[in-house]
Amino acid sequence: MTIKIGTRKSRLALAQTEMLIKTLKNRFPNVKIETVYISTTGDKTLDKPLAALGGKGVFIKELEMSLLSGETDVAVHSAKDLPTKIADGLEISAVLPRGSYGDVFVTRNDFEIKDGFVIGTGSLRRKLFAEKIYPNAKFKDIRGNVDTRLKKLLNGEYDALVLAKAGLERLDLCNGEDYTVTPFDADEFLPAPCQGIVAIESRKNSEVSKMLAEISFRLKPKDRFCTVSMPIVQLPSVQFQRLKTTG
Repeated sequence: MTIKIGTRKSRLALAQTEMLIKTLKNRFPNVKIETVYISTTGDKTLDKPLAALGGKGVFIKELEMSLLSGETDVAVHSAKDLPTKIADGLEISAVLPRGSYGDVFVTRNDFEIKDGFVIGTGSLRRKLFAEKIYPNAKFKDIRGNVDTRLKKLLNGEYDALVLAKAGLERLDLCNGEDYTVTPFDADEFLPAPCQGIVAIESRKNSEVSKMLAEISFRLKPKDRFCTVSMPIVQLPSVQFQRLKTTG
């Protein structure tokens, strides 16, 4: 059997796809894997804020179209990029073990806080929390993959960035020689729902969906899956055997 996996082309998307391939191969060693590279609207249009393009769905539309057409059997997503509703006939069949769910502050090694320093982020949630911590900062929209954003930081286009820790970890970029990564306290800088989770989408009731169900990681209560529209934040915790949600 051959499974065709649809993925975006960024290094992070490919790293997350490789996570899925390894998990599938461990459970189904005889399965053959074919990777199909797909460019989404969010990948193609980098000169506009995400909100102007229609929000979270801009990273999944083309991947879902490939599933519905039969071009692919599986699509790999960063769960925080999913909208509240996915296409009819499709489902989230599996998730992989959750990575770090927090955000980090990335600065050049020579960075010094001063009035008007520029923080790059394309997220309204991150901007609102960062404004509370750095009221003297200016904010500038930034688009592009993790590597592109780091290059812009080192080139001096920005003084600091706010990024997801999980993405840096999966690309082994947490310990750069020319920049410093400082984690935010998640209680003060609440993460997006599903941040750090890789979600696997497939056609409902397909043979592949049943295989994916067998490899799906069972999330702990604090990591339970949900999708919301930005800029909602969420940090569940278990207290006295009850689930508490901060957001």
